[in-house]
Amino acid sequence: MKFEICTRVEAFGELNFRAQNIVRRRLRAMRKIHRLCRNGSSVAAAARQVAGEHSTTRGWSHQTLTALYQSFTESKGDWTILIDRSVAGRKWQDIMAAQGLPDAFVDFLAQEWALNQRDKFKAIYTKLLLRLERWQCDGGKANSPFTIPGYDVAPQADAQSATDLPAGWHYSNLLTAAKKRLPKFTRRLVQRGPSAAAQLAPMILSTREGLEVGQYIVLDDSWEDFKVMAFGQTVRLLGFHTLDLFSGKNMMRGYKPALRDENEVMQGLKNREMIFLLTGYLTTIGFRPAGTTFIGEKGTANVPDWILQIFHDFGLPIKMERGPAGGGPGLDSLFTGPGGGNPRWKAPLESWFNLQRNASASLLEFPGQVGSYSSGLPMPEGLPGLERDTKLVLSLARTLPLERATMMRCAMLNFTEAVARLHDLVELINCRTDHALEGWRRCGHVVTEWRAHGSAMWQPMEKLLQFQNGELAAISAVLANDASLKRERNLSPAEVFERGSAGLRKMPTTVAAVMLAQIESDAEPVVKKGLIEVPCREVDPDEPLRFGLVRRDGRGTSEPLKDGEKYLVRVNPVAPQRAWLYNADGSFAGCADNYGRAGREDESALHRQFAAKRQYLAPMIADARRLTGSITRADIERNAGNAIAADLRKPVTETEKETARMVRSEGEQAAQDILAKAESGNLESGNAESAEVFEIPI
Repeated sequence: MKFEICTRVEAFGELNFRAQNIVRRRLRAMRKIHRLCRNGSSVAAAARQVAGEHSTTRGWSHQTLTALYQSFTESKGDWTILIDRSVAGRKWQDIMAAQGLPDAFVDFLAQEWALNQRDKFKAIYTKLLLRLERWQCDGGKANSPFTIPGYDVAPQADAQSATDLPAGWHYSNLLTAAKKRLPKFTRRLVQRGPSAAAQLAPMILSTREGLEVGQYIVLDDSWEDFKVMAFGQTVRLLGFHTLDLFSGKNMMRGYKPALRDENEVMQGLKNREMIFLLTGYLTTIGFRPAGTTFIGEKGTANVPDWILQIFHDFGLPIKMERGPAGGGPGLDSLFTGPGGGNPRWKAPLESWFNLQRNASASLLEFPGQVGSYSSGLPMPEGLPGLERDTKLVLSLARTLPLERATMMRCAMLNFTEAVARLHDLVELINCRTDHALEGWRRCGHVVTEWRAHGSAMWQPMEKLLQFQNGELAAISAVLANDASLKRERNLSPAEVFERGSAGLRKMPTTVAAVMLAQIESDAEPVVKKGLIEVPCREVDPDEPLRFGLVRRDGRGTSEPLKDGEKYLVRVNPVAPQRAWLYNADGSFAGCADNYGRAGREDESALHRQFAAKRQYLAPMIADARRLTGSITRADIERNAGNAIAADLRKPVTETEKETARMVRSEGEQAAQDILAKAESGNLESGNAESAEVFEIPI
């Protein structure tokens, strides 16, 4: 007989720590009692001697030790005899009882449990007891239709138990046995499918350490948890976003109301929205020359293969990594569910969505909250009433004059108001410093700041270098003695992106034009007063967008838009700063900037408008000057002649020139006498009408 734990070692590991210590101490006590008995002592005397060494410990009386030794020797060294059942608890008792159950019976229980879609073992247990009762009433024979796998005959009640259940059939015991045989992942895979089961699978941990800005961009779409008014309907918003993985900044986003068509079918996101997002991102923010990878899925948040082929054809180092469109492989015997994104593949952006939804949960700033299915947050009870009130206000506004209708206010936000507030909220999130983003310190995204006194503004440590040696030493001494004047701060996602974005390169305009050309467009406006008007209700539902006054072809040349010209126009709602113009044959004609409206108080915007107008009119004015050059030259010559004729200080006619020569040769007085005599002669001859009277120029 061995006084060791050499059998059923795995079962020993199932014990809690305290129960394990008791077993090991009792095992040493059994070993000592056995040694004393071999030296001639009786069992009782040996047990009394060992009990004396543990007189202050509960459960170590000589009677207990004697009974344990007798049971231990009779079982030929089964260490489970030494377990303190009260310390081991119910879990251990269930585990031990489950070990006596037939394997086929445990498999049967596990299968029945897995096929219960609600995962309720209590229903399986009730059904099992009813089946046992029917089997026993049927005689308990092997050929009964109520047989239970694992038993040849119907099991009878345990004589040592106060219940009428067979040995080991207690509810908690069977539940423990079924849990050990069938993990929760397996049950959920059968009951709900691979996507639901994937939430129980191990996570793949990754880090942003070693990456760069623009290296990985995460794409995904999301629902906003509130409703807005959009084109006569109260609907939720669908968002589509890009997140820079290294900096954690939401770079660009777009929103679309989930409108219902005439058949009440909801219009969700399509590939065109992702094309708008990609072209907007790559033309305004850019890609990494060493390579940019978009992370998405096989559903909506995806870069289509034909776009990847465009990138390849133009030599752009941009590729796509697609995650699974579900939780994993399904089962052959079961149907799989509809395609959907795996949130773990895009975990950084899914986490960002949670942060943004929490920040936009205000009933005041974002009325029309709908709750959250994923978070188990129910819809507010007042939402239907709020929608009815909104529709009533809209109906009333349609019956009022325009001036009064514009005074009406709804409790819910309209589409443009909601989008503007969401953009402002995203900027606040991008500028946050109170966060716990993974790998931030290892990436060096932490700065140390100082301030001169408790109410002063925090400044970067680099500012200390501006002080002279004496001042620097004095400030350093103060900072060393007062910890409140120094702090360590996380950089915001916006700061991290700004630090690393200098190396990004924007996608050529022509490549973006090739991408946008794949989107159908029936907008073919005519240029009027140098402007093109294009309706785009995703940006402004009230009035068309205006683009002009110059068309740039992307090759460094530009020319004014001429009245009467006609182009096929495409506008990117995600980046409406420009319109893309195409000729009738589909060739790219260039881009025109958004002319927009300038606020009366926005001086910089007004200056830009005037500058654009001057730039637009400059070549036309130059042409007008060129065409009127002959008229201008004639005017100059005429005005010059008139100026000479009107200037009496200079001799112009022959008489004036002769008089001037006479003055220079005879002197002024002599010249006056001669002229007076000539004038007198002319008067006497009666030719007064032809006399020339003028002042002699000196």
